[in-house]
Amino acid sequence: MLTNIGVSPDSGTLAFGVWRYIAPVLIVVFFLIVFGVNNSGVLDSLPRVWSNPIRELWLNLLILTILMLTICFVSNDDKYFHARIHAEQCLLDGDYDAALKTLRRYDVSDRNISMLATYALAKKGELAEHMFDYPVVGVDAMLPNGKDIKFELYPEYQLYVYLGGRYKQTMNARQYINFQRRINRVNKPMADYVLCAHLFDRNLDAFVADLKKYYEVNDSVTLPRHYREALTLYMHTHTAPAIIYKDNVGATDYEDYQLLERKFDNEHDKKNALRCMFGNTYWYYYDYQK
Repeated sequence: MLTNIGVSPDSGTLAFGVWRYIAPVLIVVFFLIVFGVNNSGVLDSLPRVWSNPIRELWLNLLILTILMLTICFVSNDDKYFHARIHAEQCLLDGDYDAALKTLRRYDVSDRNISMLATYALAKKGELAEHMFDYPVVGVDAMLPNGKDIKFELYPEYQLYVYLGGRYKQTMNARQYINFQRRINRVNKPMADYVLCAHLFDRNLDAFVADLKKYYEVNDSVTLPRHYREALTLYMHTHTAPAIIYKDNVGATDYEDYQLLERKFDNEHDKKNALRCMFGNTYWYYYDYQK
């Protein structure tokens, strides 16, 4: 019963499944069997069975093996759920590197893993530097929504306190980010959430407008990697950009990205090659990530 705990796909709460009904019945059956054995006289013959130490050892090993196999067959084998629980425990311990190491192994569009990776990176101050190194899936998976995206162990209020605003009403990620922007309650971590939300939406104009509010933008200031990538893309896609930003290294890398893109005619081969070389860049997300 304890090892088969899962998460309900409808409510997002912990679910025991059929074991909540089977376990009480099995407990009653167990006590009935013990009662019957105690009153059947079978126990009187046990000393003869257990008199041989080798036989006693093998019987104990057999019982132990049956118990282990039973637990393995009926337990929760959802590796993503186990990864989430481990990552949340790491967050509770303040070990953000261990949490990220766990989450990075899963290249899947799991929205809970995306939310945890976003938060762990933000706590390290590296959200805008390494966001696309992890399996992030979009704005909707940046924050809990009270349903299918939620913490199981980690106190949710700590996340919102960290972002500068905790409210009674339940809001999804997009609503919360827009509300914080509207009331101008944007601290440093919240600023990165706002800007990264624009990047997820591929809204480069809104990104540039808010970037000027929260960061000093000039050639002498080194911006986080994904912001530099977004600005490089912005400069290449706008004939009259709102800001002028020069990043020679980024421009060279983007030229290499475009050269590799033009090298392939087959769309599948092109995407695989770009993912191998530039899969952790904003450019790849902008062009190919669904």
